[in-house]
Amino acid sequence: FAATPDGKILGLRVHVLADHGAFDACADPTKFPAGMFHICSGSYDIAAAFCSVKGVYTNKAPGGVSYRCSFRVTEAVYLIERMVDVLAQKLGMDKAEIRAKNFIRKEQFPYTSAFGFEYDSGDYHTA
Repeated sequence: FAATPDGKILGLRVHVLADHGAFDACADPTKFPAGMFHICSGSYDIAAAFCSVKGVYTNKAPGGVSYRCSFRVTEAVYLIERMVDVLAQKLGMDKAEIRAKNFIRKEQFPYTSAFGFEYDSGDYHTA
């Protein structure tokens, strides 16, 4: 992350080594070879973001995961939420406070993320 001392997230840079299993099952439902990992900016208003994903073959089941059809969404959500936790700890902030500070605001919808995905609606502060 790049962030201000008061916890506003300015940027995100992610490099991922993705386990694709032993075969190129290509079960991805999208045009993205890393599945939906590029939603890794989550529910947060992050102006600048970069994500690179390198897929590797391993001796695991196709997709390399023990749960079906994640298309890397589970990993992406874990990544952003864990990064927010670590940022809060480093800045000495409450985890809920830093999340609230960075959520996409209701009046920003429809919102286009730094990765180009359009979020049509949401009210994360109320939720």
